[in-house]
Amino acid sequence: MRVRRYRQDQQLSQADFAREAGIPLRTYKRFESHGKATLETFVEVLRAMDRTQYVFTLFPSPAPRPSISLEDRLRSLKIRGQGAPDR
Repeated sequence: MRVRRYRQDQQLSQADFAREAGIPLRTYKRFESHGKATLETFVEVLRAMDRTQYVFTLFPSPAPRPSISLEDRLRSLKIRGQGAPDR
């Protein structure tokens, strides 16, 4: 619905918007009426709306891993190795 509203606010026909997005008219009509599209089509629609910055919200960055000091890492290995038999 937001895409349709955007297109109408810009006074673009479906054909004009599809051309601007670089996608077939039939694909755009299907997207606008059913809200379903491939990721590629979705990105092209966002590009045509100048809204590509929102793509990054689909792929959030992983939380930073806490850094472990070398001393802590060696200590954890030593503790784990205490019950292991010698080789």
